[in-house]
Amino acid sequence: MNQKIPITLINLPLDFAEYSNSEIIQNIKKGGTRSVKDILKYIVPTLISNEILDINNPIIHLRVSGDGRNVGRKIKHVMVWRNMSSDWKFLSICLGFNSANSKFFCPWCQVSKYDQGNDWKISKKMENIHEYPGHNRKPLFNMIPLDNWVPDELHILLRIWDRLWCLVLAELKEFNQFDDICRDEIVKEMNRIGVNFQFWQEKSNTWNHTSLMGDDKKKVLKNFNFKRILPSSRANAIRELWDHFHQIYLNLKLKNYDAQQFRFEAEDWLELFKVLYMPSDITPYMHVLVCHM
Repeated sequence: MNQKIPITLINLPLDFAEYSNSEIIQNIKKGGTRSVKDILKYIVPTLISNEILDINNPIIHLRVSGDGRNVGRKIKHVMVWRNMSSDWKFLSICLGFNSANSKFFCPWCQVSKYDQGNDWKISKKMENIHEYPGHNRKPLFNMIPLDNWVPDELHILLRIWDRLWCLVLAELKEFNQFDDICRDEIVKEMNRIGVNFQFWQEKSNTWNHTSLMGDDKKKVLKNFNFKRILPSSRANAIRELWDHFHQIYLNLKLKNYDAQQFRFEAEDWLELFKVLYMPSDITPYMHVLVCHM
């Protein structure tokens, strides 16, 4: 295979910096590449002979992605025949768009961070995307309609989980409950549900904790008993919020789940969130979950 499909080294193009930043460039540097055309020439005959490919259906779907480890720390994306799915950072880079903490943060609509209602629809068009606030550079893949740019469901889960967990800890700190006893209860509860978790104190006297990966976050989302650290009524309310989000995530992964029903459920979840927390606590990923998934 190495003879028929040779690997060649590539350097980062000079004009790529227009769409990226120093972190991305530092991570990419130099890499190996193989021709997709050569790969297809190599594997397609075998796939046809094994009746995996149908010669009467000439469309081939290509998936290009990272290895799935260290989500948020490595560059990764998925391309599936005129569709783009990735984490928010990579998606924004490809669209030449602002970061998620900007005033105009949404790649799909013109919402600002000061006006996050539930009724925003995909209103931008790729052909005149440069006219919208926040789109400062030319998109990398302007042949893909904006409706077909989708944040992947894993990052929806991870980033919203991050906010929910931070809000729990912030509440404990606000009411002076984040003491040694409370931290010990959290660690014990994490151990009960099979999650390795620790707190430690930095030199600045601030407390840090274990950064969880996706599978562990799913365990916490589904199983954490908040009654160990919060009053019963508050614990029940937060557990209800987390349970609803967990179900929304499961529904999001279903291929044929009714889109309108999903929208209703996501909107109901956001309303419950706003009962428990402030509107300013809503994140861009929550906006996308409710309005654009």
